[in-house]
Amino acid sequence: MTNMAQVLDDNGLVVIYDFGITDRMVGNDDYTRWYRDEYLSRFPKPPRKENKWNQSDLIDGFVMEKQTEYDMEYSFTLDKFVDFMLIQSNVNAQIESGSAVSEEIKKWMMESLTPVFAGRERQLVFYGYSWYIRKGILTTQSKAQ
Repeated sequence: MTNMAQVLDDNGLVVIYDFGITDRMVGNDDYTRWYRDEYLSRFPKPPRKENKWNQSDLIDGFVMEKQTEYDMEYSFTLDKFVDFMLIQSNVNAQIESGSAVSEEIKKWMMESLTPVFAGRERQLVFYGYSWYIRKGILTTQSKAQ
């Protein structure tokens, strides 16, 4: 926040956004079962801070103007989806710790997801959010930070 205060003009806007995969596939409850029962049991979420910022998280001179949350759909073939899943933090944590090997994970995903995709391109649902933070006129105290 201090760096943003130094480089952003007064009344400037910072937009922070992110998105992540969910357990939902359009029109396919088999994916939800796979994600919850198989994927997360093999690859639980690694610890991380996932808090939603509010005004008290901002330094003096910034205002949280707006926060939005939304779902987005993105199409995947089975191959592209498996490639995408191999770069997720759940999977990477296990590869980096040496408790899993990427080639074996890929093989398991291809086999377990083949019936879910059924040879078709599928729409996966992602959760997203955006925060709109406006810089006002900073006080002397916040400029000194």
